[in-house]
Amino acid sequence: MFSNFSDELKKILVDARKEMHSLKHSFVGTEHIVLSILKRENNISNILNKFKINYSSFKKNLIELVGYGNESKNLFVFTPLVKKILEDSMLISQDSKTDVTLNTFFLSLLNEGEGVAYRIFLLLNLDLDEVANLISNNTIKEVKPKYIEEIGANLNKLVEESKFDPVVGRDDEISRLIDILLRKNKSNPLLVGAPGVGKTAIVEGLAKKIVDEDVPNKLIGKKIYSISMASLVSGTKYRGEFEEKLLKIIKEAENNSNIIIFIDEIHTLVGAGGSDGAIDASNILKPALSRGNIKIIGATTIDEYKKYIEDDKALSRRFQIITVNEIKEDILMDVLKKLKPIYEKFHKVIVDDDILKYIINVSKKYFLYKKEPDKSIDVLDEVCSKVSSSLDSDELVNIRLKKDLKDIIIEKNKCLKHNNYEEALKYRENEREIESKINCNLINLNKIKKVRKEDVDNVLSIKLGIELCNKNKALSIYKKKVNEFNSLVIGQEEIINGIFDKIKQIFITDYIINRPISVVFYGKIGNGRNYVLSLLSEKVFNNTIRINLNEYTNEYSINKILGSNIGYNSKNGVFESIKENPISLIIFDNFDSCCFEVKKIIYQIIETGYFMDCCGCKYFFNNCFIVFNVNYNNSRSVGFNNTINNLDDTSLFSKVTKVFEFNELTLSQIKLVIKRKLNSNNDKIINKIINECDYKSNGCKNIDFLIEKYCLSLA
Repeated sequence: MFSNFSDELKKILVDARKEMHSLKHSFVGTEHIVLSILKRENNISNILNKFKINYSSFKKNLIELVGYGNESKNLFVFTPLVKKILEDSMLISQDSKTDVTLNTFFLSLLNEGEGVAYRIFLLLNLDLDEVANLISNNTIKEVKPKYIEEIGANLNKLVEESKFDPVVGRDDEISRLIDILLRKNKSNPLLVGAPGVGKTAIVEGLAKKIVDEDVPNKLIGKKIYSISMASLVSGTKYRGEFEEKLLKIIKEAENNSNIIIFIDEIHTLVGAGGSDGAIDASNILKPALSRGNIKIIGATTIDEYKKYIEDDKALSRRFQIITVNEIKEDILMDVLKKLKPIYEKFHKVIVDDDILKYIINVSKKYFLYKKEPDKSIDVLDEVCSKVSSSLDSDELVNIRLKKDLKDIIIEKNKCLKHNNYEEALKYRENEREIESKINCNLINLNKIKKVRKEDVDNVLSIKLGIELCNKNKALSIYKKKVNEFNSLVIGQEEIINGIFDKIKQIFITDYIINRPISVVFYGKIGNGRNYVLSLLSEKVFNNTIRINLNEYTNEYSINKILGSNIGYNSKNGVFESIKENPISLIIFDNFDSCCFEVKKIIYQIIETGYFMDCCGCKYFFNNCFIVFNVNYNNSRSVGFNNTINNLDDTSLFSKVTKVFEFNELTLSQIKLVIKRKLNSNNDKIINKIINECDYKSNGCKNIDFLIEKYCLSLA
């Protein structure tokens, strides 16, 4: 019966039952429906309020006229008069081929000229003809948003279908959103915040409150439609089509006061559809926004707001900004706890609270360019997915059994084909045995898997492209790495041990690092410093940035780091790859050569863990291993110029985490290096190379050149 009724009217009829119960009456009459209407913000209540009829006054007169009943009944039964009004409303809607609206129903109620509600209106001296005229005029104006329904997503409907995750910790923002929407003028909120902080989720939270009727009366019955610029622009091949589509939406929103439009990435309005002299979307919307005939909620990032909207004063003044900050850490745990059952049910896994805390910590450590709660939710979802899809021992056994069963059936059929029934019977017995094992194993396959810290580490390793682990696993992993490096690097065992003792702080997920690990590799030429760096780049880090500071000798060279500040945004800085690879090896050569401004930036990096480019974008180095590669001469001085830019360069040694002074190689160690490189024990060539390489001054520096020279001569 109610399938052709508007959502607004359905809710009013359902709420009329509550009014009946509160008065302990036996049937739902016109008086209860009018009470339900007056309790909400709608067209009829607005008109009746103009005649000084509100919920309190109507209920007072109803109690004086009829009084309370003896007991409330659970039956939901309409009076014959209400049934007749509903039937009349349905006939009217069939003629006009529209849904039965509240306006249509109320006009039918007035046309009947009887009932308790009608009598109370007469007692209150209501001008029924004037009310009917006002409603009739409004009925013509109120249009069902068919085009908006087609092009946009009804968030209220999606809430009712439980399509959204619960919103936690955003009560203040939702409250501010409601306050702005209820304003008389400039009632268009604009959510501004970094990507991932939950701007769209706040609007979804408002939609849920509207559906639950946990909002002021003026917002009850409102519908939020999410519309994207992509859906508007798509299919518009000719000039004017885009403007026509947008104007249709504006007209429908103006003719239906219950519509609130939500535009995510609202900065795309600026310039959308504005080619070849056409008017862009923002300029089409400005008049409607200024008149206050439509309500729009927008969402965009801080950068996009500044770039596209802030400078357009006519557009920006029509919105009220709500700044959405990253969710606080103490609330984040509550957010994940609220979401946990949803992800557990979806992925069929179990996640303990200590895993949630671990996810928050590792997200904070490694995903410095993302915002909460988005980054922790991403990790949680991916970890649950990984655990759910992973094969345990029972599943692997079942796969093997199914393969064996398939092979046995093939062999059995071959025997039957050749009339070898005895052999076929044996295969049949094996087939039954394996089928029995498979059926028994199915019981274990349905068990729910539990998420462990190791699973979180595995997912992080995949996302970052580097092997990460916890403290317990680190001991064996880094012991192998140390042994591997010591087998390749000669004469620097203590140095290798010290390097990995520092590196593991980055790769062990249990450590929280607030600044990068910065070290000085210090020593004579040819003692293996560059070889160690090449091994670290090849076997430990997946991203290496090597900077020769000889190229940063004047004050303008700082633009290579900070970007250009002369009218355009430079995205080709030397540290740009840090954003995609937060765990990186950074090597600075010739630190003494760079200018004062560059030195200040480098000192800031090793002391604070970040710097800001000319566009205000932060680059984080918390998970980086920074190496200053420094030579000293035979007198063992630090090799720095003492008067460069009035800066004491030796202060570098006091600022870094550790200084590693590489040992000078002995004659026997040099011989071992040559043997390994030659892959030969040819003493004649080894002695020639030693005599010519000047190892006391140059260490291993010239060995590769001399090996190449003698190998070619032998060839």
